[in-house]
Amino acid sequence: MRRLKARRAGGVGPSVTAALGLASALLWCSSARAAELRGVIMTPSYETFGLLITLDGANGNESFSVEYQDASGSRTLHPPVRYDGRNWATSAFGLNPGSSGEVTVTLQDPDGVTGMPSMAITATTRAWPSALTPNRTFYVAVGGSDQASGSQSEPFATIQHAIDLAAPGDEIRVGAGTYAPIQIQGVTGSEGSPFIIRADNPDERPILEGAGSGSGSVVDISASSHVWLSGLEVRNGGDDTDGKGVRIHSSAHVIVEDCDIHDNGHYNVLVTKSAEYPGGAALGGRHLIRNNDIYDSDDGSCAGASNQACPGQTYYGVQFDNNPGAASVVVGNRIHGNVDNVVLCGNEAEGRALAALGDDVLLATGGTNLGFTNHDAELVNNELYDARDDDVELDGICVNARVYGNVFRDAENPISMAPALPGPYFVMRNVIRGAWGQGAVKMNTNGDPESLTRNVYFYHNTIFREATGPLLNLWYDFPGEHSVPIDNIVFRNNLLVANAGGRLLDSYNQGSQHPSFDYDLWYTTDTQSLFTWYNGAANDRYDDLMSFSQGTGQEANGLLAPPDVDSDLRPNPSSPAVDSALVIPGINDGYVGDAPDRGAYELGSMGGSPAGGSGGNGAVGGSATGGSTNAGSGGSTAGNASGGGNNSGGNAAAPTSGSDDGGCGCRASRGHSGSDWLFALGVAWLATRRRRTSA
Repeated sequence: MRRLKARRAGGVGPSVTAALGLASALLWCSSARAAELRGVIMTPSYETFGLLITLDGANGNESFSVEYQDASGSRTLHPPVRYDGRNWATSAFGLNPGSSGEVTVTLQDPDGVTGMPSMAITATTRAWPSALTPNRTFYVAVGGSDQASGSQSEPFATIQHAIDLAAPGDEIRVGAGTYAPIQIQGVTGSEGSPFIIRADNPDERPILEGAGSGSGSVVDISASSHVWLSGLEVRNGGDDTDGKGVRIHSSAHVIVEDCDIHDNGHYNVLVTKSAEYPGGAALGGRHLIRNNDIYDSDDGSCAGASNQACPGQTYYGVQFDNNPGAASVVVGNRIHGNVDNVVLCGNEAEGRALAALGDDVLLATGGTNLGFTNHDAELVNNELYDARDDDVELDGICVNARVYGNVFRDAENPISMAPALPGPYFVMRNVIRGAWGQGAVKMNTNGDPESLTRNVYFYHNTIFREATGPLLNLWYDFPGEHSVPIDNIVFRNNLLVANAGGRLLDSYNQGSQHPSFDYDLWYTTDTQSLFTWYNGAANDRYDDLMSFSQGTGQEANGLLAPPDVDSDLRPNPSSPAVDSALVIPGINDGYVGDAPDRGAYELGSMGGSPAGGSGGNGAVGGSATGGSTNAGSGGSTAGNASGGGNNSGGNAAAPTSGSDDGGCGCRASRGHSGSDWLFALGVAWLATRRRRTSA
């Protein structure tokens, strides 16, 4: 029997940092100067949190240790990643919802440290929303009257009339039938008093009908907070160029759950301009989109480029763009049939011109001081498939983006990063399978020469191509069309299989930087030209892993062998993936056996498949309940700082710390117990999740 392995908290030396490929090639000032720890900001999510760390006097030789202590013990987090001239970021994974602990950030600098070397703050996670008792309940039904009382026996006729009368803390229950579009504007709810619109009977989904013309929205939410939509069908929202199903504009803490949202012009769901949120730019966002079916029912088969919609096809399933706000979570959804199923980050145009070495770049997102608007977004435990172009676009500006536990299949490009910056992006424990046109990961879109696609960590993914063709097709830094250079793109512990034959890696590059590959398990039935690598003058081709490793220095611990997995792509006990992966602090320390396993699944762990749905109780009585969405083991060793990137974290005139959802006190560091922390892979199936077919 394999045993659950634990590690004691402690530091990680340079060898581990090098093994993770964390050293950036960006050139920083090397003159000796003492750094000063100026601020730590914690942003909570449901089973994770993010940290933004700001220094003064940074010259690139600084390092950190980051420890987290809670009731279960102590663990060391993934080494922070430098993403601009004075800011670093990292994330904590595998936490319990609604929990709290203490995180301590300690700065090390060979040039000396000015001021206090450590900051300790309270770190929290958000609790999954649960059903609340409303102050008042208004009922809406076909055949009702807006001159009625709105009671269950005398319902209103229109949802809009109920919205105009309701207040935060009230609930609107909508009966079966078809209704006109609605607007929710200037509603200021709270966590304990949300503004709720839900199906009266979850098995009889009311239809909000957009009639298929114009540029409006079927559901328009603006300048509002703590609005919940549950159990609705939203369809036919306007024309192909600008129509919208659900638009969330300049708002915060909006929940969209257990809805069917489909065939809505250009956008099924659009999240935008949280920087204009009346409560303040830094507080906009924090939306939760969970357990929905979001799709276009057209098959997407037509002539033309993959990034051009077929007639009548919705372009975006879920799009975050134009300062969409921080800390939104897309979890437990089925999103399919759109041109792009999810665009998670936004501000792609600004990203193309984002210089590598600027300070506090997040503060200038969109060209003005709008605050922290593009950080800590999550795509967790979703099924994304049948995209005409990309299952998920990570193009644009993101810091601390977390993409884990998802299943991607049958898209032109399952993952696009073109360009993606400044990071870090954690792309972990996802399964990519089926067929795709270009490659499982795309990096090939032009941008400013100073703009770098950077700081992307591909950990423990299973990529399994079931049709012939290239597996990974990484194009970048080409003249003209393909002109984005890269920095600090790291692949570790992945299972990479071209099961029907095909090249494994096309890494075309006319620059000096390449991705870093190690501890991956590769396989194809082909025997020639498996790896393509640009040597500075031409593309070299390698027929096997040994020659590739010797010629490039990559994959010193890589394997090329049949993966020996079952039909769900889980490793069998005899698989070479088992007990052969690199231990990564804060990612996989709580492995089962003698070492972690390569790929998305840990043999013998407690947990199910990626794309298991969200956890917690249904926010307003919907069908969404279920288990943990933890996607990987937590940490307990390590914390030495990391390599480069660019963008920003926080500007502080004096040392600051705390949560961006409320203050946390900063104080001098105190000792930790160093208790063992056990955490196994826990991406659990959502047993109660109801599957729906497209209508």
